[in-house]
Amino acid sequence: LKTEYNFFRDIHEVPPLEEDKKLTRSAQLWAEYLSTAPGRICLHHSLYGGENIYFYYTSQNITPAELAQKAVKAFYEEIKYYDFRNPGMVWPAAHFTQMTWKSAERMGVGIYTANVPPGESHGGCNVRSSERFPARFFFVVVHQWPHGNIMTPHYFARNVLKPKNPPAHLDFAWNGNVTAGEGEEGGEAVSTTTALPFFPTTNDISSTPPSRRSPVANKRKRAGNEQFSASN
Repeated sequence: LKTEYNFFRDIHEVPPLEEDKKLTRSAQLWAEYLSTAPGRICLHHSLYGGENIYFYYTSQNITPAELAQKAVKAFYEEIKYYDFRNPGMVWPAAHFTQMTWKSAERMGVGIYTANVPPGESHGGCNVRSSERFPARFFFVVVHQWPHGNIMTPHYFARNVLKPKNPPAHLDFAWNGNVTAGEGEEGGEAVSTTTALPFFPTTNDISSTPPSRRSPVANKRKRAGNEQFSASN
């Protein structure tokens, strides 16, 4: 996923992000937590600044590279909502602006996947599985540092730059809340900024991410679940 992320950052002529072990761990812990979190909300945030989340399900096989492409594509296509002539926070473009934020330096990716037993559903994501078409879901969490989407226009003007070679239109649609059928798949992306806007503070210039204790720090992985590689 880092490769895909940096591909689009390069289009905007901003530096590539380097992988960070602490960010990778915090992202992985939150991805695991989301897979077991109760309640009616499909995706919710750890309140970690600079967090993008993507949820995906399918009844078909998918490779780590394909999952990475789908997640980053979902984030980047929000460029269509952003007006470079009027810099500032645009909620529907929050993933895009977070991902291409110029001053970001490091990132970590967590990916967690599991099967949905036939006849059951997965919490608020409302993905249902059947004997004929067993569903599999994925949670992709990206943590970046320093975080982007700081809620003042001049920060956006300095950090969200026009693409040097605008890519062709990227089609993306959310096809959730259905029983997985043959060939069916769906994805949904959500950014921290949809829940918690950020304003510049003295911590924003720190080079070290703040430590945080995950609610799943001691959670054991459930049998039969596996992790995808986040290096694609």
